[in-house]
Amino acid sequence: MLVSWWWLFAMVITGIYTGVMVSYRSVMPAVTYPFTTVAEAVNSSLIPVVLTGFAPEKILKNSRPHTELGRLWRKVVENNASVTYLEKAFHLVNEGRHYFVTNLFYAKYDIALDYKLTGKCRFTIAPVRFVPSTLHWAVLKSSPYKEGLNLALQYLIETGLVKRWIEELLSSDLDTCLKPREASVVATPFPLEELQPVFLLLVVGYTLSILVLVIERSMKKFLKSRGQRREEVSSRNKALP
Repeated sequence: MLVSWWWLFAMVITGIYTGVMVSYRSVMPAVTYPFTTVAEAVNSSLIPVVLTGFAPEKILKNSRPHTELGRLWRKVVENNASVTYLEKAFHLVNEGRHYFVTNLFYAKYDIALDYKLTGKCRFTIAPVRFVPSTLHWAVLKSSPYKEGLNLALQYLIETGLVKRWIEELLSSDLDTCLKPREASVVATPFPLEELQPVFLLLVVGYTLSILVLVIERSMKKFLKSRGQRREEVSSRNKALP
């Protein structure tokens, strides 16, 4: 029984180190976001933060109350989450109960600025698009500058100058913070705490094995003793005239 239990324990340990637990400890999961859609953001326990006077605040504020953006604005108002300083927005997000709503360029710029100041990747950008369209410059339809602005912007975009200026403005290490972490395999040691159930199994198994062994030996002695008594009684009966 003891030998059988030892072999069972050895097979369990081997299976653990070469199977499930090795995979669990060695594979680092990809980064998960608290939400990936506006609907999930609305139902999230996290609170949206906006900068006062900027476009995201205006968009949420002017949205109809029953829409998803309108409900987000309600969360902003109820939690007094419209702030006037970027540092305050970063502070709230860093506390873990808020997320910052801004456009993509300013999000990258703000994260690059924070990385430059702290040297740490404290924030990233969730893959959620709150507004279904991009922002534009608005001019009068009859403005004489309309066509000139359109041509100038088109030229800047097509020649890649806008992209180049953005790359020069942002930190070269920004990709470290923004690139989603993919699942990877790393060597991670087993802490003793995670092996406690295995050793507990060994102790319980040995305890049961010893108990069964004691009962088995006791039963053998009892049966042997009873057999001897029967033989003695039988011998006495045969010896009687």
